[in-house]
This record gives sequence, structure tokens and C-alpha cells, in this order.
Amino acid sequence: MKLPVTHDSMGLDDDLSGFEFCVVAPVLMLASTAFLGFFQGPANLNVARTGNWLTNSIWLSSYLLAVLALVSKVNLSREALLRCWPLLGLLVFVALSLMWSEDRLLTFLRLCALCGTTLSGLYLGERLTVLGQARLIVSVLTCAAILSLVACIFMPAIGIMTGELQGDWQGIFDHKNQLGLNMALSFGLSMLLFLATRRIGHIPTALLCLVLVFLSRSATGLVCLFVQVLALLFGWPLLKVWPRFGITKRVFSIVILGGVIIWTASQYSNLVDLLGRDEGLTGRAQMWSQVGVMIAEKPILGYGYGAFWRGYEGPSGLIWDAMGIELFYSHNGFLDVCLDIGLLGTGLFVVGYIIGLGRAVSRAIVLRQLTYMWPVLFLIFFFTANLTEGSILRANTLPWILYTALYYRLAKKAPTVPELVGKSSGRTRPLSTGSGIVSYS
Repeated sequence: MKLPVTHDSMGLDDDLSGFEFCVVAPVLMLASTAFLGFFQGPANLNVARTGNWLTNSIWLSSYLLAVLALVSKVNLSREALLRCWPLLGLLVFVALSLMWSEDRLLTFLRLCALCGTTLSGLYLGERLTVLGQARLIVSVLTCAAILSLVACIFMPAIGIMTGELQGDWQGIFDHKNQLGLNMALSFGLSMLLFLATRRIGHIPTALLCLVLVFLSRSATGLVCLFVQVLALLFGWPLLKVWPRFGITKRVFSIVILGGVIIWTASQYSNLVDLLGRDEGLTGRAQMWSQVGVMIAEKPILGYGYGAFWRGYEGPSGLIWDAMGIELFYSHNGFLDVCLDIGLLGTGLFVVGYIIGLGRAVSRAIVLRQLTYMWPVLFLIFFFTANLTEGSILRANTLPWILYTALYYRLAKKAPTVPELVGKSSGRTRPLSTGSGIVSYS
């Protein structure tokens, strides 16, 4: 079925204004942890707990600007917010953790930061469509990639790590894993936009990001890169033909996917050898076992949001003694959520994540446009990255901003065909939908 669709309705002209971009892009850059080491200095307990005055001032300013924009310029959809109940319910539960937190002041401060970060994500979710968000993130991360390359070549003391990780590239980020993760995300998104738009300009960006992932020697970055490539090569073709599959083919596809996952798990030793890591994942396995013991002490509600990792002032001191090193998070987003708000809070997040992923997959199947693989691609990346790093419910981080923005965007109601045609006063182009309902984000 052919329908005239405006560029506005499909989000092809929804870029930020020049002023908005100049404000939003630096905030997103900092949220990716770029330049964070320059602003905060070496990691220590005080920085890990509350940051410093400079970064706090930047974040507070960004929260205020997001609130002003939401109040004066951007109106959030009440219906979309109601459909975001898993996300908002999770935030309410985090707020309730003040009641049992072991450090209520710290929990309150971090809760304020989390709410501000979430508001920033809601602003992006309402202001930009899926395609607009994708193009913005590519622009920001492309800039970060170029600056990282310059730093590593011309300022190796800044861009290349020393000590035990000598020779690994970190660019303008505070650690090689952050360079690897951000460049893996940028690579997948650049390739997605190239395949969707056929604009050759995305290829150099993708190649640069690919090179930086390998030069970072980040196992986490390489795994995320590999998963995104698989999603693009096999996930998108499967989603396109999924509506034509009968029950038998769908069950067969799920069985095959499960088989691949089981086989991958059985090849664990070979995979870690290939990535140049030991089976203990560079000490993470030992740390995770210690974290598991602490979770078992308060399994249902946890220790309160942000109240566990306080050095010797909190229960994390036991892990410091056991590991012999200072740690500020679990290197696993799911374990950190368990520590903060227990299994009950973790369950709320998992339910919300599954609902969000289901909406993303459904939207991609209905529209059958490669652009709408971006939410699917990101949610897969988000899950994979949190297996060895942590960004779930993490304030002032790019992944949580994007998770919130995409979650809200996917919750927005899709217009019916007559509604969409009624908006076609601007430029139009035919769109084959293969469905009686056209939805957009």
C-alpha cells in the first residue's frame, strides 16, 4: 500500500536547532565519559561518590535546561508517559529505597541526579524521533572518535594507557573500556544509517570506530561490536520476513537462536582465549562471587540506591579487603542494581526491559524500515554492555539517557493511516508499509 508520508512525520527534518545542538552535544559527550578524567582527575572514593564541583555544575545546568525545555517548549505526551509505567515505576521504587538506605543523604543526592538524567532522556525522546536521535548520537560519537585519534597520535600521554594496560588506547575517555564501548555503539549505528540511507559518508566513521575498538583492546567493546554485527546481519533479515512465518517457522527460528546462545556459552573458554582474557574475566569472576555474598545478605530490597559502594564506610569495605583493591562498582550493571534495590527492583527493571524490547521489535516488524532497527540494536547493546560494565540506573551516563529517550519514543502512540495522511501538507514521498497501520517514532 502506498501512502504519502511527510518528512516531518517520519523524522527526516527533526534535527536540533543550532543552539540546541551546541547545548545538547557537549552534555552527551560528557555523558559518554569523554573528558571526564580531565574534569575529575584520577578515580578515588570522593569522586566515585559525589563527583566534583565542576562536573556537578555541568550536570545541574543540564538538568535545569531540560526542565525548562520540557516546561516551555516540549510537551510530554501523557499517554506515552502512562505507557512508560515500567520505567517510571522503577524510578518510584528507587525513590522508596530512601526508606531503607544505609546512607540516605547519598541516596537522595544520587536520586536527584538520576531524575535529572531521566528528564534529559525524556526531552530527547519527545524532541527527536528515532532517526533524529540516531543522527545526533552518530554526530557526537564521530567527534569523540576523531578527538580520540588525535589524542592517541599527538598526545599519547593522555590517549594511551600506562601501567598494567600499557599500550591500550583510551583516547579522550577515562578508560579503554569506555572507548571500546562507545566506538562499538558508534560503529553499529553508523553501519545502520549507511544501510538505511546509502550515504557513503557513514563508512569512514564506521571504519574509524572499528579501528579504535581494536586498538582499545577492550574485550567488552569487542563483544558488543560482534553482537551488533550479528544483529545487523541476521536480526534485520529475520524481522523483515517474520510476519510471513507460520507457527512452525517461528518456533524453528527460536530454537535455532537458542541453539546459537547455548553453543556460544559452551565455547566460553575458547572465546575468552580469543579475546586475550582469562576465564576469570580479569578478576571479575572473583569480585562477582564476593558481590553475590553481599546480595544474599539483603536480597529483596538491597542496600539503598547508591549506598553500597562507599569504601570502608559501607559494606563495600568487605569486598575491598577480599579483593585487595579499591572498587567503585561491580563491573556488572545487573549486580549493581541488585545491590542497590534488591531482586525486587532488578525484577522491575527486567520486566520493563523486556516490554521495551518487545515494542522495539514490534515497531521494526510493522514498519519494515531499517532505521527502526536502531532501538533494537541499542537495547541489545545495552544488555550486552551491562554484563561486564554498569550503566543501568546510572546517573549522568549516555546509555541511560538513550534508554530513557528510546523507551519514551517507543511508548508514543502510532497514528493511523488517515491521521498520517492528514499531516501530509509538506514534502511527501511514497512509503510501502505492508500494513494497514503506519506507526512512527
